[in-house]
Amino acid sequence: MPLNLSVNSADFSECTAHGACTISPNVSSLQEAMIILLRQVSFYLLKLEGFGIKHDDIESEIIKQVASIDLLGEYPAAQTLGVFSKFYIMFANLKNLYKEKCIDHNVPCAEIKNKIVLTADSGVSSIISQGEKAFKEKYKKLSENQRELVEILFGVMKGVSNNIITYKDLGRVYEPATNTVLDAFELLNDIKIPAAKITDKLNELVGINVELVKFIYAAETELYGQVEKVDVELSSRPGHAIMVSGSSLKDLYSVLEMTKNKDIDVYSNGNLLIAHSYPNLRSYPNFRGHFGAGIDGSIMDLATFPGSILLTKNQSRSVEYLYRGRLFTTDDVATKGVSKINSDDMSELLESAMKTGGFKTGRTKGTVSIGFDYDKLDKDLDSIAKKFKNKTYKKLIMVGFAGDTQKQAQYFEKLFSKLPDDVFLISMSYEADCGNTLTLNPGRSYSLVYSIMSKIFDKLPVAPEDVSVFLSRCDVRSLSNIINFKNRGFNVFLSNCSPRVINPATLKAFRKIFKIRETSTPKKDLAIISED
Repeated sequence: MPLNLSVNSADFSECTAHGACTISPNVSSLQEAMIILLRQVSFYLLKLEGFGIKHDDIESEIIKQVASIDLLGEYPAAQTLGVFSKFYIMFANLKNLYKEKCIDHNVPCAEIKNKIVLTADSGVSSIISQGEKAFKEKYKKLSENQRELVEILFGVMKGVSNNIITYKDLGRVYEPATNTVLDAFELLNDIKIPAAKITDKLNELVGINVELVKFIYAAETELYGQVEKVDVELSSRPGHAIMVSGSSLKDLYSVLEMTKNKDIDVYSNGNLLIAHSYPNLRSYPNFRGHFGAGIDGSIMDLATFPGSILLTKNQSRSVEYLYRGRLFTTDDVATKGVSKINSDDMSELLESAMKTGGFKTGRTKGTVSIGFDYDKLDKDLDSIAKKFKNKTYKKLIMVGFAGDTQKQAQYFEKLFSKLPDDVFLISMSYEADCGNTLTLNPGRSYSLVYSIMSKIFDKLPVAPEDVSVFLSRCDVRSLSNIINFKNRGFNVFLSNCSPRVINPATLKAFRKIFKIRETSTPKKDLAIISED
């Protein structure tokens, strides 16, 4: 039923594997302290731009830190201090330069209160204490509605920052996206910020993100070819092996290039299942197949893979209790138990793979289908459009990425079986084989999903209020995409999200503010869709 390749019926999620599904107060305080530092650095960056001084390198560092802020609690203490020290020095240097320019131009200087102070004696406990204090102050000064919107705003900023990095990895830059993130930090510096201004900035970021995702799709297609529907091997064969886990096609491409003349097989993991549908990546003969119990990379996959592993950008996690010496990342700062390497020089990864035994005998596990045929999609949509025009279909349902549990798979199986005859459903994850359904497999690629959606709404004559979107999986990009769907006038149904991804209080506020429906039962939800 689901595309998540699960071989058993037990509910499983990554936070279950970690043994904890919430963010600790210490990590929350660290993140709050970092947000304050980033706000302060952004403040002086923008002030200096008024004097014609631009620091692209610092802007890039801010974007990378926003994208990876959830990893702060996984760094060793020395590395955590190093990250904070780097941004504190940036803040001090930019502040001094700005004061100099104000004097040179004989203009008054604006200033922001320094809420995070680091000294030579500062430790992680001091940063946590300052972050906790700042969080309590914010909680007192902001209204409940403001606090909720601020949390949602930063969640959207994280998603946009991730896409900025993805686009940059593809060799492209979209400067308006970076500027909008920095402007959002400037907005957050105002403790009396009106809720309406936060909402306006949210919508601006969402609009920028939609454009950015379209650009990512165009770049990926140019570099790796047009996506095709393919069957991907889940089997393995004897020999040295490297597993690439995460979402970065660029990192995977680098591994394939560096191993193409080596006796090393490469396996995808997690979101990179979709990589096999790109012809320019699939053409590498040593790109053997996909490894893992599900489309999500899991701790179990990392623990059982017998070769070396590359965790692509922002994919690192607490893995220090796994074997050492085989885990690598292209992140600027590696988490515990992971070695940092450069995407342009993966010699350490290759050496580790050659020293590791790899698969002794291999295993046979069949195949899984991924991708889709663009030409067939056009024809299918033309046929479906005729049925919307003659009122055979009156409503459209779109089902997004597969969730992480068997319970969700069973929900959609029942939803499909109860689908009314005048409702057409397009699934981008769970297999739907009813007469009024179409299943596409874009993996976990938002760039492909937005490309598909563009085709759908170019072809199908359906009003926004007659469109319902079901999202059964949350990630760092979810908030922006949900707001985009709501702004377009769609009905949005959302399953429970892991607290490791979205704070439960924030999620509750998000549902309330943007009128997001929570899935209940297939029968009740279909009744709501029919009534709307």
